[in-house]
Amino acid sequence: MTLKFDRTKDGDISIIVYTGTNSHSFSYTELIGSLMDNEIIETDYSAEITAEEKVQIESLISEIRGIVTPDLKGDEPNLFDA
Repeated sequence: MTLKFDRTKDGDISIIVYTGTNSHSFSYTELIGSLMDNEIIETDYSAEITAEEKVQIESLISEIRGIVTPDLKGDEPNLFDA
């Protein structure tokens, strides 16, 4: 799965999901499902996305990955904790 980040003419960030040659709108549930299946999540950014925004996006994806990964160590929340 590749997530393509771009900026709309209104200044918002849009995300398109590419799976092979198919593309569709972003869905958090699909992202979480892919992370739970240990799929590789690649990111691609348009020139309109700043370096700071890239860092924030990568951090958010990493944080979500940590929450949905069942073998997460430490005190962070985990979807599989009873």
